[in-house]
Amino acid sequence: MLALSSFAVADSSSLEEAFKNGKTSGDVSVYYESRHVDKGEKSTYYQNTAWAVGSIGINYETDYYKNFKFVAGFRAALPVYEKDKNTKTFHGIGDSTERVSENYRYNLSNLYLEYNANDTVVKVGRQNIYSDWITKIMDGATIVNNSIENLTLDVLWARARGGVRVNEMTKIKRVNGGRGLFGVGATYSFENGLAFRAYENYMDNALSVFGGKIMYDGKLNENVGFGGKLHYAKIDERGRYLDQDKRVGIYKDGDGDVFEGVAYVSYNDTKFTLGYVAADKQSGWGTLKGQNYVGDTIVQFEEGDVMYTNDAKTIYAMLSTNIQKLSVSGIIGTTNYVAGKENKKYKQSEFSAWLSYPLAESLSASLKFDKTFGDYQDTPTYTQTSAGLTYKF
Repeated sequence: MLALSSFAVADSSSLEEAFKNGKTSGDVSVYYESRHVDKGEKSTYYQNTAWAVGSIGINYETDYYKNFKFVAGFRAALPVYEKDKNTKTFHGIGDSTERVSENYRYNLSNLYLEYNANDTVVKVGRQNIYSDWITKIMDGATIVNNSIENLTLDVLWARARGGVRVNEMTKIKRVNGGRGLFGVGATYSFENGLAFRAYENYMDNALSVFGGKIMYDGKLNENVGFGGKLHYAKIDERGRYLDQDKRVGIYKDGDGDVFEGVAYVSYNDTKFTLGYVAADKQSGWGTLKGQNYVGDTIVQFEEGDVMYTNDAKTIYAMLSTNIQKLSVSGIIGTTNYVAGKENKKYKQSEFSAWLSYPLAESLSASLKFDKTFGDYQDTPTYTQTSAGLTYKF
């Protein structure tokens, strides 16, 4: 569901005052990442790379005026280190273009107009989004309404989607050849922590995704909590074009589906989660794993590449906690999948860890580690390490 909500706002008395009362924020960051292919065939996507970029982001938002406010953000990045300056990637030449496109090193991160009144929030323009099947930055519109008690209705239209952040700068690419993605959903929440959600995402002449979720968040007492989620999505490949822009070729694998089951228990700041994800035997996630992929909220690993393959079945365990000021999260899991012309069965495991620590009030450091191991048919195993330093103002 959309991570948006409406609330009562206090307006400035004039447009001039709204701009005068606006807030400016930003960050200066340095980010380093290295990837080493351990076993399997290297490719344009899977290569041995090491690079670092410097990045600056600035964001400005006005105060509300007659329930409207304007938000604008900008980010620029510059490579400061590349182990190999001649590596060819999908986004240019040089190790850093693995994540930071050489043609999109500066871009708008936000540019939208927001209306917030009468239990309704409307955003039109470039914005961050975290929905069922679309994530990151998108150009489009979102509407969230909470007029009916316990019921949240959400609508979205995404024309384009991409990455504009410290560790990723890419083209804001048209979705479905510019025809976009439409989404609608409804979530009903009970007072006891139980919630139900139904949604549909639609791409013209390409696919429809119908999904439902049952969610529960409960508490045994002040310190102990528990809950879970059951989620099923059916991907109906309507057009099945292999090339959506040229509208040629038929997607032969057919419709896909995904099942997700999650259970957790928490104690204060510590949370332990078990999860299971299964994809359709013949087609996995359908074209949502390929040319129509615009994001998901299912894969919890840093990469999780094999989870998108046909007949993929993943089980994982995740632990997150705070050790004084240090935030630590780790996940380990195994995916059984099929690959190759004969659809042989393979097994690959992955371990991801994330650490963050505030060095000062405005300065923080982060560290990420990701390693895959086991079989490497179609998807090689690799070790990936990254570190970041961010000063916020």
